[in-house]
Amino acid sequence: MTLRTFGTKKRLVLTILTAGTIAMLTGGCGKNAQVSDLQAARDAVTGLEYETALASYEKALEGGADPREIYREEGIAYLGLADYAHAVEYLEKSLSLSSFLVDDLDVDVNFYLATAYEKMGDPAKAEEIYSAIIRLDPKNAEAYYQRAIVRLEQNSFSAAKADFDQSLSLTPGNYDRLIDMVEILEEYGYEDEGYIYLQTALTQGAKDLTDYDRGRIYFCLGEFETARTYLETARDAKVDGATYYLGKSWEALGEYNYAASVYQTYLQEKGESALIYNELAICELQLGEYNAAREAVERGLALGDTTMARTLQFNRIVIYEYQSDFATAKELVAAYLKAYPDDEQAKREAEFLKTRS
Repeated sequence: MTLRTFGTKKRLVLTILTAGTIAMLTGGCGKNAQVSDLQAARDAVTGLEYETALASYEKALEGGADPREIYREEGIAYLGLADYAHAVEYLEKSLSLSSFLVDDLDVDVNFYLATAYEKMGDPAKAEEIYSAIIRLDPKNAEAYYQRAIVRLEQNSFSAAKADFDQSLSLTPGNYDRLIDMVEILEEYGYEDEGYIYLQTALTQGAKDLTDYDRGRIYFCLGEFETARTYLETARDAKVDGATYYLGKSWEALGEYNYAASVYQTYLQEKGESALIYNELAICELQLGEYNAAREAVERGLALGDTTMARTLQFNRIVIYEYQSDFATAKELVAAYLKAYPDDEQAKREAEFLKTRS
């Protein structure tokens, strides 16, 4: 088993605890007990303790909190538990309390509802929901993007491509979105089509492309030497993200020592980063430096970066396996599956570990 790198965000991120969302939802709570219960629930979600969160949400509901908001958050917690049937139930209960005037919260709930149906294995229902969002907001780039994904799941490439094109047209110059899209096309076997998008970006956006954007496009094209040249220029210009792709380019070239030095220099000069620690761990593992790899993962986890927690926790399991510490790996994979019960690779790993002592 190999370590996981941190891929792009292909699906709607299941998190509610942005500063803006918390401000919006807690603003209507008039009782201290409600605020306390809600905060306890949200803290539990942040810590991936979804069952604890659900208990706190019920207390907040009993205390008079807005049920529309509570049902929404409970639905999201059930998504975290991979209990998609209950997620659908509570998200639909939230929508049932909406007024005739559709607001931003309704749209938000529908995005999560579509995610729940997709994960239940019903991409057609998810497509219906994204289509409803688009009818209400024809310029919603995220809805086109997500609908393209579920259309790919239904083998509707032409329709998916039309949605991808529309999403890109609504966000011109968004190369993050472009690269995400190309990765998804590759996932579904449309690698050649993805390369066409990348080549088109190089030609049509030639005047506007930064060294960073050009470098990561070449990285996605597999032209790692060319990518490295542009990314080194971008890194020297202190462009955010350049170090990650530069290191990945050296990794792709098999130069793990050099890639590790790129990451180490960043950590020394720019400060700690969970993303960079994860990549450093991958390099150290490739070099056979298992203790150094484990230390990098632990340092990354200590930063409390929720966007990287899953990747780092999984990689910690892998490293313990490489060190033949199967007892610790078993404990860690059990805890991991409690937090991420829908991770099929981790489930297979748990079965494998049962054969080791």
